[in-house]
Amino acid sequence: MDKVDEINLQINRLSEASYEAEDTQRQLKRTEEAMEMHFRRRANFFDTLQDYWRTGDMAHRVADRKFQLQREEHQTMDVLAEKQVAVRRQIQEFETQEDELYRARKQAWEEAE
Repeated sequence: MDKVDEINLQINRLSEASYEAEDTQRQLKRTEEAMEMHFRRRANFFDTLQDYWRTGDMAHRVADRKFQLQREEHQTMDVLAEKQVAVRRQIQEFETQEDELYRARKQAWEEAE
């Protein structure tokens, strides 16, 4: 196998890895959208509960639970955002490596001629 073929093989492997990372990015975006919809539904549910129980022990319990869930929501969205940033960085690294491989392949072709 000559140098150009080896570089082509590396480019193909890198393209596959890049595709997988882009697929992961799409999955994370869909997850984010689903979570946001879930959080809106949950907020509406707790608003309904708060309208029903305006005073008393249950009103305090509902308010406390709503606050806890909002805190968990923020933590969940922070973790999701971190994963999205990591995947974006990985995709950028793949693109940089791919550019380097294309330059190396061009140089190998020129040397072969």
